[in-house]
Amino acid sequence: MAGAAEEPSPELYKIRDARTSQNAVQAKFADFYFHALDAARSLGCHLDDPFMTLSFLGLCVIPELKLTDKGLVDVARFELVSPFV
Repeated sequence: MAGAAEEPSPELYKIRDARTSQNAVQAKFADFYFHALDAARSLGCHLDDPFMTLSFLGLCVIPELKLTDKGLVDVARFELVSPFV
């Protein structure tokens, strides 16, 4: 038939389905994350994003220094360090 639209290939459906399921996973994660932020705030946390702060605590590329909500900490000496030289 001249001018008739072709049926999309099955591969295009697979790509669409993968994107849809990825978006659903992202939406579910975002919902969970915002519930966790609300829970932290209800417990008295005043940080804008406490989980981002926690993500720096386990940073192993600089094992002697850790960034905390109190500042930069020398782990070996258990004391705060000035970030300025």
